Amino acid sequence: MQRRGFPLFYKFLSYVVNRELRKTKSSSSSKPTLSPLNRPSLAASKGEDIKVKKFFDEFVVWGRDGNYNMKAYTVSGFGADATQLISDLDAVEPDQLIFKRKKKEQGMVYIVDWPKLQTHFKRTQKFDPQAAE
Repeated sequence: MQRRGFPLFYKFLSYVVNRELRKTKSSSSSKPTLSPLNRPSLAASKGEDIKVKKFFDEFVVWGRDGNYNMKAYTVSGFGADATQLISDLDAVEPDQLIFKRKKKEQGMVYIVDWPKLQTHFKRTQKFDPQAAE
């Protein structure tokens, strides 16, 4: 069931945070796991790079699989939501490394610390546990 009141961007990030943390826990117990979408995970573990375009593409696939209307979403709109999140995080801690966007040789990437992002979402009530299932 879809929860109202959570922006789709935060629902998606709630899903990815939960998936990545589950993947980390299961890899520590050495059991292989597949993404709930039965696709390879595009998101990286803590501190690794996630290409912006691939992350947006995963967002669109996740939204369509969840029966959300994705026609209005663009890479620039997704980037604006990400920029707002980065600004919110920077306002609390200017040197934060929870969610950042950087330019690298391969293009723009996000660098994410999944456990800290989940903590931030829970503290600010932006974590949607239903989207994370």
